[in-house]
Amino acid sequence: MPDKDPVIYGAPKQVKPGEQIPELWHHTGLSAVQPGGLRASWRILRISVPSDVIGALRARCEAVLTVEPPVIRETSAVMTLFSRTQLSKYMSNRDENMCVQ
Repeated sequence: MPDKDPVIYGAPKQVKPGEQIPELWHHTGLSAVQPGGLRASWRILRISVPSDVIGALRARCEAVLTVEPPVIRETSAVMTLFSRTQLSKYMSNRDENMCVQ
């Protein structure tokens, strides 16, 4: 397990196109110990996106394991952002379907 929390890039509190700001996320979730003593860890990423924004957000998480030689673990994710009007239309259709059933 890393000694420090990983740094998540590209996801500041207010997202701006092309912005790359390292920001630490302080809550780490850990899974139960798997056979062999391994565990999984994760961080929940919450961002606020203006309602008129459509596009994509790329986030990269990087952790350095302090072993010899040092090991860098990283992963990337691309999230597609839709305007909230599209989301609310989906949610209202979902509610209508629930009422019919």
